[in-house]
Amino acid sequence: MGADERRESSDAAARLSLDLSDAPSGLNLKHVYYFHHVATEGSIARAARRLNLSQSTISEQIKALEEFLDTPLFDRRRGGLRLNESGQRVFEHSKIMFKAARRLVQDLNPSRNEFDWILEVGISPMVSMAFTVERLLPLFHLKDVTPRIRFGGYADLLEDLLSGELDLVLSENEPPEPHRPKIGLSALSESALVVVASPVLAEKVSSYPGKLSALPFVSYTQNSRYRWDLDAWLFEHGLNPEVVGEVDDVSLLTLLAERSVGAVAVPEVVASSAIRSGKLVKLGSVNGAAATVYAHYSEVNTPELVRHAVSALLESRTAAESVS
Repeated sequence: MGADERRESSDAAARLSLDLSDAPSGLNLKHVYYFHHVATEGSIARAARRLNLSQSTISEQIKALEEFLDTPLFDRRRGGLRLNESGQRVFEHSKIMFKAARRLVQDLNPSRNEFDWILEVGISPMVSMAFTVERLLPLFHLKDVTPRIRFGGYADLLEDLLSGELDLVLSENEPPEPHRPKIGLSALSESALVVVASPVLAEKVSSYPGKLSALPFVSYTQNSRYRWDLDAWLFEHGLNPEVVGEVDDVSLLTLLAERSVGAVAVPEVVASSAIRSGKLVKLGSVNGAAATVYAHYSEVNTPELVRHAVSALLESRTAAESVS
């Protein structure tokens, strides 16, 4: 976790006024609260300044938590404190705890919050950068909301969505069957999957799709649903092009096609600008394959902020379709 992300996690906790009484027979949440700040700040001194408490008070709270859990949580070093393996595990739990507390206030009494809410959004690399910039703009105009965007593999993003670390995930994939009851899906865009190549390579294809095997091909990694659609289509037409590489980023695929590395199959909306400018030639469609970008969100106790964000994304889709 980077320093900015740790600081944001601490900010989320600091925005909530906690009045937690001692619970000698069980876990004292006040101890966890102080631990969370020390883990975030990296030192007892900085956490004490942030919380306006004495260092001895913070130290006592950390010691009490370590005694209750029967394990040290930090490695003490000359340069400060560093979370050990047990501390990392506790920190993962504390992040979720304080984010859940923040969401509780947001859902039931948002007027109690004096700061912008952080909307955590994860995006799969198969969602093009052009789409991301265009369609996510409405999120930056939501009142009292600060979107925080990060990219990652679908499996990791889905795990973070299920754990509450993310509010929204944008991906071309649909969740596996066991997770579907827990995840809501909204289609944000649909586009045909098309095969494109540079003008130099396109000249070698006298008929489509029959002569497509004459070209080198850059395909998808096996993590992408497009890979299976593409392989099935190639098999159906008896095509076996030379695969010179595999990529899980549609923007990079488009750039490789422009450089004549090979033909690629990408959503038409991704390649449309390069086709109009003459950098790429559309050879044809991958029949039966459609590229759809879905917004994923928790179907269980969906916060009002997330529902509002999904509505804004769907309105963006409607506006884009009316223009086209």
